Amino acid sequence: MSDYSGLDRRHSVRLPVGGGAEAGIVSNNSVRIVDISVGGVLLASSRQAPVGTRGRLSLTIGGNPLAAEVEIRRVVEAPERGGFRIGAMFLAIPPAQRDTIERLARS
Repeated sequence: MSDYSGLDRRHSVRLPVGGGAEAGIVSNNSVRIVDISVGGVLLASSRQAPVGTRGRLSLTIGGNPLAAEVEIRRVVEAPERGGFRIGAMFLAIPPAQRDTIERLARS
């Protein structure tokens, strides 16, 4: 588990994801997407995942399917939310899916 200093070190604009956006990562763990950018995604999960774990994240955003290889970079306990916040970086994302995220972020 990593400490969260409150400093925002992101390199890309994040797009808040509301509603029923669901995704699966690491052993088919069901997670909720908090926000997403072309660089990565912030997930909410009831289960912790080890930093450094790589996996495939599959989701639908803006009506478009997205599947990308990710690496978990940060895990923070979120007791007030009953679980964990998991920061994952995209390792490889196809150009068309990258364009979709950028387009949604500009909306």
